[in-house]
Amino acid sequence: MWKVALGGVLFLIVAFTVFVVVYEAKVDHYILDKVLRNSYDLKKNLVMKEIDAMYGRAFLVSHFLVLNSVTFGMNSKECIANIRKIVRSEKNLLRRYGFSKLRFGSEGCPEPYLKGFSPSEEGGEFFLGTPVLCGDRNVGCLFVSFGMDYIRRMLSMAGQQYVIVLVRRDAVPRVNRGAFRVFPLDPDFYVSRKEMNAFGSVIERIRSRVNPRREIAESEHFIFYSVPLELFNGRRVGYFLFVDKKPEMLEGMVRVYVFAGLGVLVVFFMGMLVLVIYRGYVRVRMRSRMDYLTQILNREACLKEARSLKRFSVIFFDIDHFKSINDTYGHDRGDEVLRGVSGLISRNIRKSDIFCRFGGEEFMIILPNTSVENAAVIAEKLRKMIEGFDFCGVRLTISIGVAYGEAPVEKVIERADRNLYRAKREGRNMVVVD
Repeated sequence: MWKVALGGVLFLIVAFTVFVVVYEAKVDHYILDKVLRNSYDLKKNLVMKEIDAMYGRAFLVSHFLVLNSVTFGMNSKECIANIRKIVRSEKNLLRRYGFSKLRFGSEGCPEPYLKGFSPSEEGGEFFLGTPVLCGDRNVGCLFVSFGMDYIRRMLSMAGQQYVIVLVRRDAVPRVNRGAFRVFPLDPDFYVSRKEMNAFGSVIERIRSRVNPRREIAESEHFIFYSVPLELFNGRRVGYFLFVDKKPEMLEGMVRVYVFAGLGVLVVFFMGMLVLVIYRGYVRVRMRSRMDYLTQILNREACLKEARSLKRFSVIFFDIDHFKSINDTYGHDRGDEVLRGVSGLISRNIRKSDIFCRFGGEEFMIILPNTSVENAAVIAEKLRKMIEGFDFCGVRLTISIGVAYGEAPVEKVIERADRNLYRAKREGRNMVVVD
């Protein structure tokens, strides 16, 4: 058995060594890709969260200002003059909350709320337009804007060191293109001159090593994440390009995770191998203890368990005229009778009792801590039960010998055997006790 276990362990070690050599690169790449993908999703959610939060704040501020500036009974000119005054007085205060611009336009709002993006020197700004109503007339639109500087500061506070805003060329009006430069890595995108001055050294270091249209890219020292910059109508106007320094320990950590996972697999398969070997051992041991025909204990297993007892009674019984059953009905029917008798007895004795096939048609029950009187009562009950039972069309009786004593068990069994033969000599189908 130990040779089989050793061979299985050696096989597993060799198999996993080959696995590590052949597939380590693939596993490394898979885990690294999962790590980078999770990081990309976190950055994308962070951008969307910051933009949504600023839009929500702009919505509250614009409503507050509109409600404070328009009062009942004003005409259109009074409404416009009042809201322009409010805008001038509140402009500096609003910038403390991250808003870059607050202005009023008298052209009116084409929608209930106008959301959009406009390129600027800082890379661009988002704006929310709220209609100003004087009576039933739309007299203008109050615009609250927040720029990339605020978004970039929020992202920096969240641990993002470099965030570059790339704007598509077709999204930048010609009049504003003087504030932008062509992005060196892709001529279809603009980057503001301010950002080029701030991040020019980083951009130069990554020249020709990253495509802004790819969500995730790597170079020797950096990892790049391109999060789409989309308007609310779904139009993509650019990207947030996150530039992270590649952690020196990242690949080493991936390799540690790979070997840790392989170690877990090795331990798992070794455990399964041990379990299979143990179950096989238990099965073989049980077979050595059980009678193959009746599936109850055999003589050797019964005597081994009985040797640990101190005081006990023994019920020793034999099926009367069993040879005639074999001769009349055949050995197959005789085997069925033996299985039926053992099953019926097993269902009608205690769990603590030891029941076994002693040999042939002889059976023995050892009853721990049971007096000879109680054993005799139990034996008589079993005798009547067997006598009244139909075993596949065969009626039969048993003769029983009962004895009580202390260890050694062989002496008590010998006395019970003598009582069994007394029962046979005196007419069978009876219980004889010491």
